[in-house]
Amino acid sequence: MHVPGITKTGVVTVENYRRCKDVILANSTALQIRENGRPVAGLGDEELASQLGLTLWEVREIRAIAKRDAGSLADWRYADERMQSQHEKLVLDQQESQVVQQIKRKTT
Repeated sequence: MHVPGITKTGVVTVENYRRCKDVILANSTALQIRENGRPVAGLGDEELASQLGLTLWEVREIRAIAKRDAGSLADWRYADERMQSQHEKLVLDQQESQVVQQIKRKTT
């Protein structure tokens, strides 16, 4: 998929990832960092790219990889269990709705 303004230059090097990941995670406005319930001012991807000597694509790729790497297995399991629970609730709600509709049809 092509996104205007982003030029994919290839693979992010290990050196660039190690050198820049903490700076990108700490300063990116895309992560919604909050202090005392208020958003902390951060830097846009273009600003980060300019300061770090990276392309816009590299900044976004490094952030995506670093976010994935930062999640623990417990976090992934919790998210998976929560999604499964929500799915099961949705299915039960749909089944209940169908039963109610069938009862309404029979009584009218």
